[in-house]
Formats: sequence, C-alpha cells, structure tokens
Amino acid sequence: EHLGGGVYGVGADWADRPVNFVSWTDAARFCNWLTTGNTETGVYNTTTWTANRAYLNAQGLAYFLPTDNEWYKAAYYSGSGSTYYDYPMGSDALPSNALGSPDPGNNATFLVSPNYTIGAPYYRTEVGEHENSESPYLTYDQGGNVFEWTETNLGGGIRRVLGGGYLSGQIALRADQVNQGAQTSEFRDFGFRVASVWVPEPSAFGMLMLGLGGLVARRRRRGC
Repeated sequence: EHLGGGVYGVGADWADRPVNFVSWTDAARFCNWLTTGNTETGVYNTTTWTANRAYLNAQGLAYFLPTDNEWYKAAYYSGSGSTYYDYPMGSDALPSNALGSPDPGNNATFLVSPNYTIGAPYYRTEVGEHENSESPYLTYDQGGNVFEWTETNLGGGIRRVLGGGYLSGQIALRADQVNQGAQTSEFRDFGFRVASVWVPEPSAFGMLMLGLGGLVARRRRRGC
C-alpha cells in the first residue's frame, strides 16, 4: 500500500497474511536483505541466482529459502523412523477447509468448490489461523493458502520447486505432488517461507545440513 512520499506500508488486516504475487527472485532478494540489509548481497548471487549456504553475517546468521527436501521434511516427516504423512497436518486423512474457533484440527485454507475457506478480498487466512493443524515439526500452513517457493532448481534451468497447497484446490496439499514455476513468475497463489540458521562454528553448520540430507533421502517417492 503506497502511503505517499515514497513510503510503503502494510494495509489493515493484511500484515499477518501470506504475501503473494512474488517471484522466486523477489523471495531470494528478501532473504539477502534479512541477512545483510542489502537485497543484492547475501546467500544469493543475484547474477547467477546460485546459493552460498555457507554465507553468514556478522552475527553468525543466514536467511534463505528452504530446499525442496528441507521444506518437505518440515511439512510431512512424522519425526519417527522413515514415516511421512500424506498431508502437512500430521495426517493421512484428507483435510477440510473449515475455519473454526477453536480449530478442530486437520484443516487448511483452500478451495472446496465452490467454497473458499475465506472469501474476498482476502482469500488467505492469517498465519496460524488453523492453530491445531500444525505439522509434527510445529510448522503452520504448509498446506493451503499459497504455494511456497523453495531454493531447489529443476534441471539446471530457471524453474524452481514450489511446496504446499494453494487457493484453487486440494490436490497440491498431498506429499506425492511436485509443483514448479518459472522463477520470475508472479501469481496470486505464489508466496514463500524463509528459513534461518545460527551457526557458532562452521562445523556445526556442516553437521546440521548432513543430518537434514540423511533423513530426507529416505522419504517416499513423489509423483510428477
């Protein structure tokens, strides 16, 4: 919302809803800004759009987009053995799109034709509105609301993997779905989720990433 004098702000009742109409490159630049205060320097090289996961600021912090594997684990991993749920609410049962207070669980914000969870002008619920529908890793809204850009590049090209559900239906919520988009695309159901790491020593970062990769490698096969 333009407030005049070159100043922008968030409109009333919009601050806690997922951002949309953002491209992957927008999201990468935002991560750079969070890390360094400059959109052009940080984890992401804005010329090649490659990531330097070892980049840390003076406080030992880095902000980045999760990879497809990292996003998938946070959404679907049960936390035990090699078991993954079908939906990112810790459930194998199809969620509903109900909005209640309190939230009865296993719900998300998406269209069950002809009914949206919430209609115009928002369409997107506030973050954490489904307070009892978190993943086993205690993340909220990884299914429903908007697609979320991940760092993962498909085939060395300019297409990136998108995680999660979206405003137009329920199929994309499932763990066996793979969604993608051109990294410059901006649509009403394209948003993103930021991950961060604090690393006191470089070796700790290496151990963390090795642990994530080892677990996610055992996930169930996903369809295309």
